[in-house]
Amino acid sequence: MVRNLLIIIVIFVSPIVVADKCRTDSACFKPHITWKWDSNYRLYDVCSNYASGHWKYRHCRGDAQRLFKQKCKDAKKGERVTDGATKKLHERDVKIYCSTFRP
Repeated sequence: MVRNLLIIIVIFVSPIVVADKCRTDSACFKPHITWKWDSNYRLYDVCSNYASGHWKYRHCRGDAQRLFKQKCKDAKKGERVTDGATKKLHERDVKIYCSTFRP
């Protein structure tokens, strides 16, 4: 009887615990970050897949800034430790991702 009662409690309580994590759309939103760069290796059209000014757009731009910072860091490291054609790719990535990007 106690076992059946525990099973019933777990069945009814567990969806409530799981549901509390994502009460709003923004709490669990993971943006799809898109971008392009021109011939001068400047970033543009960052997060253009969302409407400008929308909360999803702002979240995307903030995540993009963190992503570009990490890509810049990785490219600089790759530039230091490689040579040849691979080094040229890392140099290009440094030009692209280490330029100033402000959301």
